[in-house]
Amino acid sequence: PGVNLAGECSVAELLAVLRGSRVTVGNDSGPVHLASALGVPTVAIFGPTSVDWTAPRGASVRIVRGEAPCAPCFKRECPQGSAECLLNVSVDEVYHAASLAMEENAGEKG
Repeated sequence: PGVNLAGECSVAELLAVLRGSRVTVGNDSGPVHLASALGVPTVAIFGPTSVDWTAPRGASVRIVRGEAPCAPCFKRECPQGSAECLLNVSVDEVYHAASLAMEENAGEKG
């Protein structure tokens, strides 16, 4: 089962949790960058930020993004009022990316 630890742990505790994770799923933020640096399978969800500029790197990283003509705009709040770039990311896309990342990681370890 998934666990939401937003605001619940220190950076040191977060690193310990990430190190033991089968997969990390998150938006373009610090935890996905930390997870990828640790070699944890990572799914990074992009909306208003740029995959080219700010995506985490690594063999175990998968990117999911919602296409929108205005993205990337780098705005915290959608100037269009629609957040189309995030609404165009489906749960199925994220689930599929996470499943593939875990399968690939299991193959490397097994």
